[in-house]
Amino acid sequence: MREPGTSERTSEADAAAEASVEVEEDAAEPSPDLEVTFDEQFFAARPKALRPIARRRQFVGSRPSFEFDGRNAAYVEWLRNQAMLGDANTLARQLSGQASMWQNSYAHPNPRAAVERASVWFTAYPLSFITRTGQSFLSALGDPGMWKAFREIGIRGIHTGPVKLAGGISGWSHTPSVDGHFDRISMAIDPVFGTEEEFRSMCEVAAEHDGTVIDDIVPGHTGKGADFRLAEMNFRDYPGIYHMVDIPEEDWNLLPDVPEGADSVNLSPDSEQALQKAGYIIGRLQRVIFYEPGVKETNWSATRPIVDTTGKTRRWVYLHYFKAGQPSINWLDPTFAGMRLVVGDALHSLVDLGTGALRLDANGFLGVEKSAEEQPGWSEGHPLSEAANQLIGSMIRKVGGFSFQELNLTIDDIKATSEAGPDLSYDFITRPAYHYALVTADTEFLRLTLRLSMEIGVDQASLVHALQNHDELTYELLHFAAGHRDEMFELNGEEMTGAQAGRECAADPAGPADRRERALQRRLYHQRHCLHHGQLHHGRTGDQGPGHGNSGAGGADPGRPPAPGHVQRPAARRLCPVRLGPDGHPGPGPQQRRRTHLPGRHPLDQPRRPRPHGNQPRGHQLIGRDAQGPQPLRVVAGPAAGPGLVRTAAAADPRRA
Repeated sequence: MREPGTSERTSEADAAAEASVEVEEDAAEPSPDLEVTFDEQFFAARPKALRPIARRRQFVGSRPSFEFDGRNAAYVEWLRNQAMLGDANTLARQLSGQASMWQNSYAHPNPRAAVERASVWFTAYPLSFITRTGQSFLSALGDPGMWKAFREIGIRGIHTGPVKLAGGISGWSHTPSVDGHFDRISMAIDPVFGTEEEFRSMCEVAAEHDGTVIDDIVPGHTGKGADFRLAEMNFRDYPGIYHMVDIPEEDWNLLPDVPEGADSVNLSPDSEQALQKAGYIIGRLQRVIFYEPGVKETNWSATRPIVDTTGKTRRWVYLHYFKAGQPSINWLDPTFAGMRLVVGDALHSLVDLGTGALRLDANGFLGVEKSAEEQPGWSEGHPLSEAANQLIGSMIRKVGGFSFQELNLTIDDIKATSEAGPDLSYDFITRPAYHYALVTADTEFLRLTLRLSMEIGVDQASLVHALQNHDELTYELLHFAAGHRDEMFELNGEEMTGAQAGRECAADPAGPADRRERALQRRLYHQRHCLHHGQLHHGRTGDQGPGHGNSGAGGADPGRPPAPGHVQRPAARRLCPVRLGPDGHPGPGPQQRRRTHLPGRHPLDQPRRPRPHGNQPRGHQLIGRDAQGPQPLRVVAGPAAGPGLVRTAAAADPRRA
């Protein structure tokens, strides 16, 4: 029901918009004469490609110079034609009621199936990739010659990074991204990277070479694009996408003035507290990411006054856990508009563009809740984040894909989210530890993180290891420095709290002087050691010359660094992959569970306890099934081991052979 004062022009615009949606729905129907695609032939359970191109109109030539608010029906309609929520609704209507949506298991993560599908990836962020002259980024990634080489050396996946349109909209103009294209505003491919057809071609070439393309979705926020501008105008259910609070005009005195030329202003801590006491917002949160005095002192910003589609002037306060240009998505609004937008974006990438997997960016900040008085709001490790991640991961598996998460939180949070959410996780557990070990030649912290992760129950096969230059590297000690800062840990023979361990391994200047001195000595020793290793020896194991770790006449003295020009290294160890049989056969019932007996336990060994009835893996509770029946897959020892099985030492107990 419309509020009083609605203009006839607005009513006509709404009617025209409804008619436009009906036409677009008809245009989106797939043609029965389309040629059978690779996915349809070999992945019958994957829904047919959907193309709501009619709704994703690009920015066009000249634009009329009307007001940029709800009074201008042409401007509202122009925004609607680019909004992600509209595209998500179109995709959802095409997928609803289709039998193909029920052909894949989706309840539990399946990290081992994901690793079997793509065990080695090439991360191809656009700024790190050089193309031929005149060639687009996506066209270069779809080069058959490159994929042929990838297949020969064992690379099975490409992670493209975010390539969809990002940034914002100001008036009729597009504004650039403020965070490396992680402030998405459209399902359309950004022309700077290539075209939508080049993206589809890349996916097809990858599939022809037994590979897959991994795309990104951003479940925590968008940019200030069409969806946010429509939310500012209070248009339909668009405000439900975000954590936005409409501040009545009588309380605008609590809001700071917006500088000339800006569309919002960050709240000061005093304004944040005043709005919290007035009952409008939940106030300060556990962290202020990207904190900068005078720029971002809180996680909240106030918009400028803007006229909505009914002619009423409004000001909003909105949450942005990251930068001001990245308004946070509300996963528990009664309209569920934010959930529909994110799921629609994921489905577009998987069933329309043809990708096989998705990376979930910053997916640990999807729930916020008011805490007790004078305490920061609960915003990290919230159960709503776990529920939202389970929903996203399940939907991705339901259409035949897999997912991995960037969860920069504690080991406990990674374990909890991995039980029902994404299939894989970035290794925020051991990555800072092995960087520390490489720099300092000290593996004690690496041993500590490995032991902790195994004790907590993290499936080591679910961790994505990447020696990439990531901006969160110095913050990956959250398990110790934040979540368990007061607990005691043993490191380098000393008992210390988690906070002290975090400072120790981050070389925090606030740490004790003797520890800083030891860290400096370790670094200097490592640098001197590297100077001796000016040349790498590429001979085969056992063929090394003097000073390469062989005992005898030419062997290196273990008490001193090797001679210049030589590298001392241990004998090479070859790791054979584990071949897992399908787990679709019925397994033993709950009363028939039994433990397998393995000669040794390795983080990548099969889990010890099978789940009943052949269910999909959850955590590390599922054991592989033999291809011939429901019996657990054994690790074979000695000459009987085939090329696809792990070779281990024979056990003393014949039952463990």
